[in-house]
Amino acid sequence: MKTIALRGAFAGFLLACLPAQAADQEHGACRADVQKFCKDVRPGGGAMARCLKRRESELSSACRERMAEGRQQAEEFADACKADADKLCKQVQPGGGRTLRCLTANKDQLSALCREKIAQAKHRHPCMADIGRLCKNVQPGEGRIDQCLRQHPGELTGACKSALDRQNKARN
Repeated sequence: MKTIALRGAFAGFLLACLPAQAADQEHGACRADVQKFCKDVRPGGGAMARCLKRRESELSSACRERMAEGRQQAEEFADACKADADKLCKQVQPGGGRTLRCLTANKDQLSALCREKIAQAKHRHPCMADIGRLCKNVQPGEGRIDQCLRQHPGELTGACKSALDRQNKARN
């Protein structure tokens, strides 16, 4: 049960990152698909990912491959962190990113492999450090993280600000 929750938590994290990645030059595999199928979707809480998933059979092969990579990364994360989650986060109710936040909060006690998977995930998204610093108490979903970041424009790292700017351009 905890493995499924972990897989879901990490998949949700990865897919919630998809809008910024889709707008990013390096991860632009879904950019055209986002514009075509999801341009009116408000990001947050995995809304963009759900939109793309609903249209998966219509997506470009590059975007489908990118989504498959995300699912594979979620599987790897779940496998790497299951024992840590069982040990450190058994009191945490799965959902809303709570298990991932619990693991992150206990990073000094994590296995090396789980710590590595979390670090890899944070490096994939240019705003992860800013989210942790500026929005750590914000409940994910309904665009709240995106809104939080946009409320702190002067405090964002350059990489995050650039990603948000590209995301805005991709939406328009």
